[in-house]
Amino acid sequence: MKGRIIKVKKGYNPNSSSIGSIIFTLPMTVITSGVCFGVISGIIYHYFMTKRKKEKGRKGNSEQEHQP
Repeated sequence: MKGRIIKVKKGYNPNSSSIGSIIFTLPMTVITSGVCFGVISGIIYHYFMTKRKKEKGRKGNSEQEHQP
């Protein structure tokens, strides 16, 4: 007697192997961490640059006031 196909599994990781989940998860983790790093770096850079511009503005005004 020959075997027969009872059910066909389709979709993401149909055979529940561990390598199948790693192949999808690893690239997504790398991409997500890169995007998060870029966003957080941009926020920190923006914060420090605006703070620096404000300090330069204050120093410029105070130097002009003290000049004879």
